[in-house]
Amino acid sequence: MDELGGKNNEKRTDNQSAAELPPPITQTTPTAEHKTEHSDATGSNAAHKIAPPVSWFRNHIDKLKEVGFHDWVTLAATIAIAASTICYTHYAANQWDAMRESNQINRDALNSVQRAFISVGKSMQDHWIFVKPSGAPISEARIGWEFRARLENSGVTPARSIKVVANLLETNNEISPSFDFQDRIATTPLPGTLGPKETSTGPALSVYADTLNKIREHQGHLYFWGWVTYRDILPKTPEHVAMYCIELSAVHGNPIPSVPDGTKGNAYVFDWQQCPLHNCTDDECIGQPYGNPVKIWK
Repeated sequence: MDELGGKNNEKRTDNQSAAELPPPITQTTPTAEHKTEHSDATGSNAAHKIAPPVSWFRNHIDKLKEVGFHDWVTLAATIAIAASTICYTHYAANQWDAMRESNQINRDALNSVQRAFISVGKSMQDHWIFVKPSGAPISEARIGWEFRARLENSGVTPARSIKVVANLLETNNEISPSFDFQDRIATTPLPGTLGPKETSTGPALSVYADTLNKIREHQGHLYFWGWVTYRDILPKTPEHVAMYCIELSAVHGNPIPSVPDGTKGNAYVFDWQQCPLHNCTDDECIGQPYGNPVKIWK
């Protein structure tokens, strides 16, 4: 009994152990249908990943629906204040520019009225003199003629730091349009002042009486040219300039005195003509040549 019982118990235990073991694992090969389903699932996930912008937009729309009326009013007021601030800033900037331009116009107008303004006359001051070569004795002096440019300050304030240079040229031909107007006489411009409504003359230039006879007989030309620079007393104003060129175009009568000591003169008339070039003031002189060596006014 015990042996049989033991055998039966062993058999029962073996059966129970076999019953308690897990079922065997079987491998299955996915079919085409399963692959299709898996592919569809993967595709749907990818589509779900691409879709977030739409869902993000919907989420924000839903959140905007939750915003209260007072919040919308606050937002509108903030936008209105920002827009009005921008408009006012733009308007104020335009007003500032207009005010600066108006002030500049008023300043320029005031300067143009009060500034010094030197002009050179259209004829030269003249009178006869005794002319002798440099270093020659007085006995070799001959009767000649002296010319000076006429200067006038027509402004209501003084002109200061004035520099005047004058030149002359005796020639048988007219000067060409390419004439350089270089200073041909070695003179050092002397600084000076010229009061309001005051007149003066430039450096003296002299010629012999024979030159005037040639002009009277239309056998030559006599040109005078030069420049004047100066400053006014107004602050922050640039240096001013006046350039001139005049021709003694004709001599009528006999300007040479009939008595050598000049006690008795003869009636005469000089005709003057401005050159087509080198007659300008300030900005009109930009690009004009002057000086020695030749410079260009800027």
